[in-house]
Amino acid sequence: MTKEWRDLRVRRALLFVCLAAGALAALLLRSTALSVLAELALVGIVAALVWLQMFRCPACGERFFKRFDGVNPFARKCARCGAEQQVAAE
Repeated sequence: MTKEWRDLRVRRALLFVCLAAGALAALLLRSTALSVLAELALVGIVAALVWLQMFRCPACGERFFKRFDGVNPFARKCARCGAEQQVAAE
């Protein structure tokens, strides 16, 4: 797995951590401290989504997820050239 594909995995992992933190804070939302945590998680989710969308395909150099007809942040293939995401060898 190349450095670029590892970067994509890190970006996705950060998004899921922010989503989990936001969900946990929303479920336990009973105090001011958790309200602040929920707001920070929301900011983190937006930032992680933007960072994920900025990922460029190592094969063609275009944005991996974005096409003229929309965005799929969970795609396994490049929206432009069709290059498939490399998976870590076990």
